[in-house]
Amino acid sequence: VYLSMETGLDSVYAHDGKFVFKGSPDKPVFGHVYNNDFSVFLIPDSKEIHITGDINVPDSITVTGSPLTDRIHEVLKHLAGEKEKVFNASGLEHDSILGEWKKEVVKVVSENSDNIVGALVLSNEAFQLSPDEMIEYIGLLSPEIQQNKIVQREKTWAEQKKLTSEGNPYINIPLADADGVEKSLSDYEGEGKYVF
Repeated sequence: VYLSMETGLDSVYAHDGKFVFKGSPDKPVFGHVYNNDFSVFLIPDSKEIHITGDINVPDSITVTGSPLTDRIHEVLKHLAGEKEKVFNASGLEHDSILGEWKKEVVKVVSENSDNIVGALVLSNEAFQLSPDEMIEYIGLLSPEIQQNKIVQREKTWAEQKKLTSEGNPYINIPLADADGVEKSLSDYEGEGKYVF
C-alpha cells in the first residue's frame, strides 16, 4: 500500500503500520492511498483518519474520520453513477444525460467552492469537460482553491487544449528538418501545400 501526498505538510512517515502526518498545511492538501487494485482520496482535515478494509477486496476499503474525505468519496460515487448513465446512452438521450451530468458537476463544485473537494471533482471529471467548461467551472472555485496545484494544472491543460482545438490557427513551431535546416509550418503556407 502506498501513500502519495501533495506537498504542504512538514512530514509524512509510516510507523507501526500507520501513516503519520506532521504539520499544519497553510494550503488545502490531499493525497491517495493506493496499490494496484484500489485508490482512495485522503484529505487530512482532522486529527485521526482511519482506512480500513481488505486490500484484496477494493470495494471494502473505507476511510473515516475526515469530513472532507467522506465528502469526496460520497460525491465521486454519486457522479460515477450518473456518468454510467452517460456511457450507456446514445444519440439525443446521451446528449441530454451528459447535460444533466454536467449540471451535477457544477452543483458539486459550487457547493464545495471553498474546499479541496471542488478541485478534486474537477480534476477527476476533466476528461468529460471541454476546455471552455473547465475554465468556467474553475471560476466557480474560491481564489484560495484556484491557487491549488491541481487546479492550476487543470487550468493550464484547458488553456493549452483550447489553443490547439479545431478551428484555431496552428501554432508556428520552428523545428529542424532531416538535414538540420530549421523550418516552420508558415514556410509552407501559400505554396499550394496544405498545413494540417
